[in-house]
Amino acid sequence: MIQTAVDFLGLASNDGQANEYIYDVWGRLRLVNNQSADPVTAYRYNGLNWRIAVQHDDDADGDLDANDLTYYHVYDERWRMVATFRDDDSDPKEQFVYHNAGNDGRGSASYIDDVILRDKDANTDWDVQADGTLEERFYYLQNWRHDVVALVDANGGGMRVEQVRYEAYGVPSFILAGDVNSDCVGP
Repeated sequence: MIQTAVDFLGLASNDGQANEYIYDVWGRLRLVNNQSADPVTAYRYNGLNWRIAVQHDDDADGDLDANDLTYYHVYDERWRMVATFRDDDSDPKEQFVYHNAGNDGRGSASYIDDVILRDKDANTDWDVQADGTLEERFYYLQNWRHDVVALVDANGGGMRVEQVRYEAYGVPSFILAGDVNSDCVGP
């Protein structure tokens, strides 16, 4: 069993293996360091505490530098992430569409985080410039508590990609797509 160290605020300070987690004074994850204490992931936030960027060690040299890409998150007026862009690309790597039921389609009758679908640039690697076409579409299916309980592949004839069941206190159990009778539930 992996033991995770926790600091005095209850935030994980390491994952029990190789990574150390560094938070700012507001409790936001800012850096992930490897065994050598070199940063391998960095997060940036705006004044509203929204995570606006993440930079990973993409070139596997063990640290963050100018060769590692930054991914930017774009939000709408309701604080929902609607797109992710790679570095200075003009086309997104992925886009999210949210439910906007209610009077005049303004969304006042729907939950703020009801995601309908995610479109992704699937024919280029995540660290390669987006080609302007979002080929992969997954529909999000939610239960009455607004938990995402399944993903359905729009391009694969409506096949279930993943399913989740929630136990008491929100503990998820995943059901794999190939498990047609749902008898192989895993953590």
